[in-house]
Amino acid sequence: MSALTKVGVEVPLAIGRPLDYRAPASWKLAEAMAVEVTVGTRAYVGLVTQVGKLESAEDVLHAQKLKDVRRIVSQALPPALVALAQFVASYYQVPLGVAAALITPNDAAPAATPIAWQLTPLGDKATALLTARQTKARELRALLKDALRVEQKSALSPNQRRTLGEWIEKTWVEPIFEQSQDTLVFPQFPKFTQEQTNAIAALRETQNRFVVSLLLGVTGSGKTEVYLDAIAATISAGKQVLLLVPEINLTPQLIDRITAALPNVVTAVLHSKLTPTERNRAWHDVHQGRARLIVGTRLAVFAPAMQLGLIVIDEEHDGSYKQNESPRYHARDVAIVRAKALGIAVILASATPSLESWRQARAGRYRLLRLNERATNAPPPRMRLVPGRGRHVKLGLSDQLADGIRERLARGEQSLVLVNRRGFAPSLYCPHCAWSAPCKRCDAKLTLHQSIRSLRCHHCGFQSSVPSKCPACGHPELIGSGVGTQKLEQALIEQFPDARIARADTDALSGKYAWQQLYEKILAREIDIVVGTQMLAKGHDFPALTLVGVVDSDRAIFSTDFRAQEDLFALLTQVAGRAGRHALPGEVVIQTEFPNHPTYQAILRGNYGEFADATLASRDEFGLPPLTRMALVRGEAKDAQAVADFFAHAHATLRSALAKDDGEVFAPQPAPLARRADFTRWTMQVIAPKVAPLASALATLRESIEATKTKVRWTIDVDPYDFG
Repeated sequence: MSALTKVGVEVPLAIGRPLDYRAPASWKLAEAMAVEVTVGTRAYVGLVTQVGKLESAEDVLHAQKLKDVRRIVSQALPPALVALAQFVASYYQVPLGVAAALITPNDAAPAATPIAWQLTPLGDKATALLTARQTKARELRALLKDALRVEQKSALSPNQRRTLGEWIEKTWVEPIFEQSQDTLVFPQFPKFTQEQTNAIAALRETQNRFVVSLLLGVTGSGKTEVYLDAIAATISAGKQVLLLVPEINLTPQLIDRITAALPNVVTAVLHSKLTPTERNRAWHDVHQGRARLIVGTRLAVFAPAMQLGLIVIDEEHDGSYKQNESPRYHARDVAIVRAKALGIAVILASATPSLESWRQARAGRYRLLRLNERATNAPPPRMRLVPGRGRHVKLGLSDQLADGIRERLARGEQSLVLVNRRGFAPSLYCPHCAWSAPCKRCDAKLTLHQSIRSLRCHHCGFQSSVPSKCPACGHPELIGSGVGTQKLEQALIEQFPDARIARADTDALSGKYAWQQLYEKILAREIDIVVGTQMLAKGHDFPALTLVGVVDSDRAIFSTDFRAQEDLFALLTQVAGRAGRHALPGEVVIQTEFPNHPTYQAILRGNYGEFADATLASRDEFGLPPLTRMALVRGEAKDAQAVADFFAHAHATLRSALAKDDGEVFAPQPAPLARRADFTRWTMQVIAPKVAPLASALATLRESIEATKTKVRWTIDVDPYDFG
C-alpha cells in the first residue's frame, strides 16, 4: 500500500466536491491531469485537483476502500485553462467538476497518422550499403530520401512494404507528422479598401497585448478578410489562434475560405456534431500544438491551446454563443476572460454588435473599428415593407414578394424566403368554434407538419395524428393557422411549379452533410428559391441571390423578452445582407403589419448606431442589462406544491443574501411555458448593478438549495438569454 497515491478527482457530475481514488505512485500523477475513473459502474474523465501520499496506517486502511484510477488520459492541462474552468464554475454557479468537463478530453491521445516517412541518419548510413542487385530496396531508399508520402505507399510492391516495415522497426525510418508552417505568405485577396487597410493596420498594432477590438462592418464589407490577416500575422509569430463561429453550418464555408487563404495552416475543427473520436483527435491536435488554428462553435472557447495568441469571434452578437444547458456560459464573455488572463488580443466581428459590446465600445473600453462600405462596391440592397395580411396574401406569401420572385426566375437569379418557424403551420385551427390543437403535456399548441400528417410539440416532443374533424364541435374542416416553412414551401410550389425549390430547416436538413450539400447546390445555381429559418441569415455568400423575403417577423415586436427587438434588428440586417452582394443589385421585402414601428424604420435607414443608442437608453431607463447584471432561477417538478415551496425558500434566501442597495429580487412567477412535459415550471429573476454582490448571493442560494435536497429540478442561469 505504501506504493500508492491518493488522488482527488473532480468528475462531471453535480456533486460539488472531488472524489477520492487511488493510483500507483509510479504513475506520478499531478494536479491538472485528466484521468479516467468510475462512479458506480460508469466511466468518466475527470480532472485531478489533489494528490497525496498514503503515509499513516489510517491512510492505508482508507485506501483499501477506494476505487482505482483506471488510466491517465492527458498530462497536465495549461494552468490558464484550469483557471478558466474555475471562473466558469464560480461565475455561472456550477460545481467545478461540471465546468472541468469543458476542458478535458474524452479519451487519451490517438496515435497520430503520419503524412510521410523519411530515412533517419542511421538508416541513411545503413541503406547506403545496399548492393546493385537489391533493386527494389534501392528504389525504396530513393523514395525515402525525398520523403515517402502516404499516397505513394500504395504504389509500393509487397516486398517493398515488408522492407519498409522492417526498416521502421530498426529505426532506420521515422514518420513525418503534419505541422503548420509558422512562416506564412499573407493571404492574397482582391485589393483592400481603404477602410480594410486602416483596420488591418490597427489590428497589427495590438497583436501582442490584451485589447478587445469591435470590428463593426456592414454585411459584405470584408470583415473576414480583415481578421484573416490578423490570424496569419499571429500564426507567423509562432502562436495559435482561436476562431469562434455561431453555427455549425457556417463552418464548411469558412474552412474553405481559410484553406484558400492560409494553405499551410493545420486547422482543427471543434463543434458538437463531431463524433467522439473526431472531437478527441482535434482536442489532442490542439493540445500538442499540431493545429495552429482552431475553428469552432461555443465549446471551442475551451480548446487546450498551449500557445494561444489571438481570439476572433465572428458574428459576436449571436445568441448561439450562450449555452442553454448547464453550465450556462456565454462563449464571448468567457473568451474575453481567457484573453485578459493571457494578455492577448480579441477581435469581435459583427454588422450588428450586441448591446453589451456596443456599450463597452461607446465607453472606450473596446476599440471600435468601422467598415461602412461593401468591399465589392456593390450598393446596399433596396428595402421594402409590404403588408403581411389581407386579400393580397396567399398562404403567407404577399403578391409583392411573389412578383419579386417571378422577376428573379425570369432573369435566372435566386431568391431566399425567411420565416423563423418550422412546420406547416404553428397550430391546427377550427374556423367554426376557434378550437386549436393543444399539447396534452405542455401549455402550448401543437405544430402541424403537413408532409407527414402529424401534430408535434416542439417543446416536449409529443406527437399525435391529425384529426379528421374538430374534436370540440365536429366541424369537418380544420385549417393550419399561421405560417411555417412547410406552408411557405407549398405556397411557392403552387405559384412557381417549374422552379427548383429547397427548404432549409432542422427537419429538412437532419443529416450530417445535408446543409453542405444544399449549400453547394445553391452555389452551383441548381436551386432557384430557398425557404427556411434563421440558419440562412448568417454569413453565407451566394453571388446569384438577389431577393430576400421575410415573412411573419412581427411576433418579435410583441415579445416579452427584452432582447427581442435587438434580435429582430440583427436578424433582418443579417438576412438582408445576403442579397446583392456582388454585381447584381439586391432587394429585401419584409412583410409586416407595423411598418411605422421604430425597429423597422431603423432597419430601413440602416443606421445601427442610432438603433443601438436608442435601445440602450431604454434599457438604462428600466435598469435592464447591459446596464445591470441579471440571473434567472428556474425550478420544475410534477408536484406543483413542491415547486411553490422551493421558490418560497429560494426567494427568502436571496432577499436575505442580497442587500437592498446591491440589487433587487423579484417575486417568483409561472414560466412563460408554465407546464412542459407535465412539469410545473416557475422562474424568479434577480437584477444587480455589480457582479460581486450578485455572485455572492447566488452562491449562498446554491449552497442553501443543495443542503435541502429538494426534489425540484432547478438551475441558476447567469446572464440569461432564454426566459422560457
